[in-house]
Amino acid sequence: MNTSNYFQEWVFLNSCWVKTYQEYLILWLDPYYIGMAEEKNANLNGKEELKQKIMDALRNCYDPEIPINIVDLGLVYDVVINDSNEVFLRIGLTAPGCPVGYLLEEEVVQEVSKIPEVKRVDVEIVRTPLWTPDRMSEDARRQLGLL
Repeated sequence: MNTSNYFQEWVFLNSCWVKTYQEYLILWLDPYYIGMAEEKNANLNGKEELKQKIMDALRNCYDPEIPINIVDLGLVYDVVINDSNEVFLRIGLTAPGCPVGYLLEEEVVQEVSKIPEVKRVDVEIVRTPLWTPDRMSEDARRQLGLL
């Protein structure tokens, strides 16, 4: 695939988000295609709503060693949602040698699978980058008495 036709980030144009240079030109040349771009923009908004639901579900998952949810601990490294609403999550651990990381993986799959729009959940437990306390939210720091 030739990536030179893609912007580094989504570009907001004519009230729509576009990703490729061709979409950018089409919107300037033919207002008819604005509707197509608006449809794509609505799809992106739907993905953001689904991502928020996923993050809310992940707040029910707790680290086995620290009684704080994995979102506030900063253990959710990446959330990818494809067009079929299949979800791929990259989750870190507070300790790289944690022997019960598989329990966290099972809990994450169970919680995210409860969301009706989600068709499939894959979780990868990652060892790098290493988790550090600076990844925690202010709420988590407050709960641990670090603030």
